[in-house]
Amino acid sequence: MKSKLPIQPKYTYLAALILTLLMVIQTNDLSTDRLVLSLNRTILFATNYLTWALGLPWVYRYTSGINFSREVWKGHALKLICIALLISGVQLILSNILYYLVLGMLGDFPLDDMLQSFSEVFIKAWASRLVDFIVIVGILRALSNYRKLNEQKLAVAELESVLTQTRLEALKMQLNPHFLFNSLHAIHSMIGYDNDKARSILLKISNLLRKILELGERQLIPLHDELNYLKDYLDIEQERFHDRLEIHYEIEESVLTAMVPSLLLQPLAENALKHGISPMEEAGEIWLKVKQSDGNQLELCMINSMPGQLSQSTQGTGIGLANLEKRLEQLYGGGFKIKIDKASGQFSIQIIIPFTYAD
Repeated sequence: MKSKLPIQPKYTYLAALILTLLMVIQTNDLSTDRLVLSLNRTILFATNYLTWALGLPWVYRYTSGINFSREVWKGHALKLICIALLISGVQLILSNILYYLVLGMLGDFPLDDMLQSFSEVFIKAWASRLVDFIVIVGILRALSNYRKLNEQKLAVAELESVLTQTRLEALKMQLNPHFLFNSLHAIHSMIGYDNDKARSILLKISNLLRKILELGERQLIPLHDELNYLKDYLDIEQERFHDRLEIHYEIEESVLTAMVPSLLLQPLAENALKHGISPMEEAGEIWLKVKQSDGNQLELCMINSMPGQLSQSTQGTGIGLANLEKRLEQLYGGGFKIKIDKASGQFSIQIIIPFTYAD
């Protein structure tokens, strides 16, 4: 994969011209009070810096993957030295060929004397090119780090925006009059009949709202916290569906402390209820399976019953899935998978993310 240069090419050529001008001025004869431009030196500096500008993408490509941390410096030092010698040597040869060709075309330098002149300054010129290479690599690394820092800030800002939107949508759903009406109606029907259960459901509603607000800006939470939130939500919804809903959990104990995106499972359960269970006349089921898979991955799979004939209302719009993919991409880059399967009478969504623990 090619590395993208952290500076636009037009700016590298502009920098080459500015450096050429500065070097010409710096090497001007100070014995006179006026600036005397030397054509020879102007061509020399111009061919040098413009050749570097042309070769900048190759310099960055072959040095951007080198890690300069202390732990791996020894392993990469020899590689960097070889690259430095090779690139600076190639640049030296190409820039001097161009330099002598321009002089030859201007009739200012006989091409027959090129090799002799070049051999006299070869070692000194190569050392100078090595210094140029080190400076260029340092500038490219600084620009690359600056670009990465800005990209990380942008990614964090986008992730916080998505997380905030997810939390607000969940809070909006919980405050939805229809949801609250059904929940309160279920509580009312239990008062005087099963007061303990009525108090339990009321407490779960309170817990749902409090947990959403307590999440703050937390992006990852332990799986057991996410499950507690999900179970409170499904317990309330189970009262709404009565005997029409069965819920099954298959959770490996070893994964309970794994870190997962906050409010990951509740939207999946909401979709399962809205597009799967609600349109069914018969009883439906929801299964949640979580396990650790090979390759240190965490698999979360939610399966729900659904009507045999899918209408537009049961298929959904796909907006929720798109938001889910965007959020996982911000958190894990390309290190996640989403698999959807619509079998006969069942809908399943499987999410595979890296298995990580809290720091």
